[in-house]
Amino acid sequence: MVLVQVMEPGPQVLRIAADHADQPADGAALQVLDVGQNDAEIQAVLARGAKVTGATVHFVDEGTDTGPIILQKAVAVQQDDTPEVLQRRVMEEAEWEILPEAIALIAAGAVSVRDGRVFIDRMGSGKEKR
Repeated sequence: MVLVQVMEPGPQVLRIAADHADQPADGAALQVLDVGQNDAEIQAVLARGAKVTGATVHFVDEGTDTGPIILQKAVAVQQDDTPEVLQRRVMEEAEWEILPEAIALIAAGAVSVRDGRVFIDRMGSGKEKR
């Protein structure tokens, strides 16, 4: 069972029922972040002339954006990007891909957290990748 909770304004937070030994019994919380979460951040990315931005899916912990990282994906910034175009690209090329992937990996029992780091068993053979 997956319960999705979207908190506005700000990042999307997902509460996922999980029965993994290293996750809390009452479930795991996921958060998806993108560099351009609001207009000011997108403007800063563009003003700095950044070549890449992206999205991160991580577990939520007691800190702010400090939980163990599950997946990340970079997105190229184009010279003629507007804030709206860049935000849309980050959603389409990163967020909409890695968030469902993270949920599927957790649901499949392929995600473990040890010493504050996420390990993913993508092959089901015990070989882990991060």
